[in-house]
Amino acid sequence: MVRHDQVDGPAGDDRRGGPPMTYQRPWSGAGDVTVTLRRCREPLPRTERLYQDVVTRTVEPLELEIAQELPDVCSRHGRAAVARAPIRVCFYDSKQHPRFHRVSVANWPTKQLSPMSTILVGDWPVCDRCERAGRRARRIAAVIAAVMAANLLTLTILIVAAWAGYKADFQTVVEPLVWAFFPGSIPIGVCVVLMLLGRGTEPAVFRPIYDERFAFVQAHPHFRKALQAMAIRDD
Repeated sequence: MVRHDQVDGPAGDDRRGGPPMTYQRPWSGAGDVTVTLRRCREPLPRTERLYQDVVTRTVEPLELEIAQELPDVCSRHGRAAVARAPIRVCFYDSKQHPRFHRVSVANWPTKQLSPMSTILVGDWPVCDRCERAGRRARRIAAVIAAVMAANLLTLTILIVAAWAGYKADFQTVVEPLVWAFFPGSIPIGVCVVLMLLGRGTEPAVFRPIYDERFAFVQAHPHFRKALQAMAIRDD
């Protein structure tokens, strides 16, 4: 059961070496593990979106990285890891949480999205099943993107041809294209492509970050046991 707690007031809002910033009591599940984090020692590349102030941000932007050793076990499937995949997980300053793990709409009338508040990077253990699922998701996303591009190109050609005086047969050409593009097929298609790409690049399920020192991660029992064993060994 996931716990959705109400926001506490910010604490320790010193941006230069002060106490860690906390915003909310844990938003976690019974099967989650805690992974320790730290601020990135070097600025991350490609973070332009993080600092855009199109929508007012309520928290300081953070760039975090995984600060502990992880077991060679897949957190999704509990299988032996075959590789370490680089992850770049984004969190958003939303109405649900200031460091929410999913993008949401901040202003429905203007369709403005919640601003990015946190980026988390690191290397995560993945199994062969994760790698296959990632490749499959990327291939499906590529097919959908190619279909949308082909439809858009065909529609553009028809519009140009109409300006030039060519009259296309509505029933056989134009009507199918109209159905292909409406209602909202392009934005829906783009959302599906982004969702598939996200599944292919994020091998772990993170909860909202409420304290910059650690994150809760949904994990298979085998991953939890392996992480606990590593903690006992280090002690």
